[in-house]
Amino acid sequence: MGKTNEDKLLTFFENLTADLTEVSSSVPHIQAAKQRQLERMRKRAKLPGQDLANAALDKFLKCNAELRDVKITLSSDVIECARDYLLYALEKHCKKYDPDSLQETYTWDQLCDNWAFGPGASNGVQGSGTVSKIDQPMTVTDSARPLLKSLRLRDTYFRCFDAANGNDGLLTVEGSRLTTVPKNETTERTIAIEPSGNMALQLAAGRIIEGCLRMLGLDIKDQQDVNKRLARYASKTGTMCTLDLSMASDRFLPELIRLLWPPEWYDLFMNLRSPSTMVRGRATELTMISTMGNGFTFPMMTMTILMLVYANRRINHGGPYRFVDWSCTGVFGDDIIVPTYEYDSLCERLNESGLLVNHDKSFKAGPFRESCGGDYYEGYNITPFYVKVLNTHADIYTAINQLLKWCGAHALFAPRALKWLVDLLGTKVLVVPEWMQDTSGIRSMRCPRKFKYLKLVPNPVRYSGWSEMRLACGGYLSTKGNSDSLWGMPRPRYNRYELGTARLPVSYLDGWDPSYRTLTEASHACFLLSMVAIG
Repeated sequence: MGKTNEDKLLTFFENLTADLTEVSSSVPHIQAAKQRQLERMRKRAKLPGQDLANAALDKFLKCNAELRDVKITLSSDVIECARDYLLYALEKHCKKYDPDSLQETYTWDQLCDNWAFGPGASNGVQGSGTVSKIDQPMTVTDSARPLLKSLRLRDTYFRCFDAANGNDGLLTVEGSRLTTVPKNETTERTIAIEPSGNMALQLAAGRIIEGCLRMLGLDIKDQQDVNKRLARYASKTGTMCTLDLSMASDRFLPELIRLLWPPEWYDLFMNLRSPSTMVRGRATELTMISTMGNGFTFPMMTMTILMLVYANRRINHGGPYRFVDWSCTGVFGDDIIVPTYEYDSLCERLNESGLLVNHDKSFKAGPFRESCGGDYYEGYNITPFYVKVLNTHADIYTAINQLLKWCGAHALFAPRALKWLVDLLGTKVLVVPEWMQDTSGIRSMRCPRKFKYLKLVPNPVRYSGWSEMRLACGGYLSTKGNSDSLWGMPRPRYNRYELGTARLPVSYLDGWDPSYRTLTEASHACFLLSMVAIG
């Protein structure tokens, strides 16, 4: 285990490449799956080399500058049709929340009932998560301060807390702070770390939009699976196309939102957004309405694109009034699925909105479709598996399980890569039932009746502050053993693994889980393990 993560990953990729290069198959979808894996295996690997962070920041700054010259050229018919669909949905959702509301698209009560601290870092605040943030002042921009002040005055705990401290519990900041996160081996994506107060109401606005989308028939929480099913069917029949946008979250102009959304929502977005972001220590004025990291960006983007899909279908293809057929439509952020005959006209509407269609990742013809991370060829799932890191035993077990499942799904063998991963463990291999987690050990139907596994153990931190009762009632705090102190659970990166022992349930003859893979695939995995003298 003395090798660096880079060395481990590169050696694994070399072994897997050697295994797959030797394989030949006359079955088209198996050949396509093999080729896709060879092309994409390094997509999410954490490999050093290029200065990806600076490249991502440069790309963001270039996009932000270019947006100043972008004009919205949507026709009045499209704008009016899209606005009508959205207004109908927002008013209906608001009426469901508050039966006494009359032609309102949201209420202050809705915002106050849906606010939450963001799970990640916040600009100007130490720590992450509710337990860390609740006793610190909320950081806010000038435009968001009145809204956050009203929120804190409405809340009994915050009102008492602020009175005891002799302030309003708010700390003004200019805006967000830009950073980058890995996307694939050659690219990182930018994400804004928002002020904690702004984020609290951004999330509230986002939750209202999500509720509105659910009422229309689109649930963001499971829409990825819906998109994948549609993409799989489309790859077989060719009746639907998949579209992908370039830097979609960074290309939504305030003018587009002003034209399509009700005035009160436009004002809310503008008050809650960060007007600027810190890039390399300098404040940069934002020309886009929001960035990734903003709590309402993704729901707003999904709803706006859905409006354009509806308006394009209604005006250009005679679609139904205030209705979207979800059997041939899917929208999840910038992952879009529509009937193939709508491809060209929808591309025009998206371009007129200031958005850019990525034609390299959009498919309207041929046997291949891609959406929400799922790749499909003639109705077969050929999605590759990705290995990010190989630093710990949990990482290695995850890679082994992904390799076994992929090989079983395509009836392929990769003995070199599998043996290398097993040898990398450098200890006795843990074989666990298939219903356990990828990090627990090698998931196999042939696990022993009594088995050992890697058990995730959180490291709680002691909490002592003003909010014991409130956090405990909310489930954020608990006691630890016989201690009278209250403890909070930090984010997963602070967790650790230790060895645990368990038995197969009574009457279970083996560890096969039919919801994880078929019996044929499970047998294939067992055979592959036997090739490296395991199981």
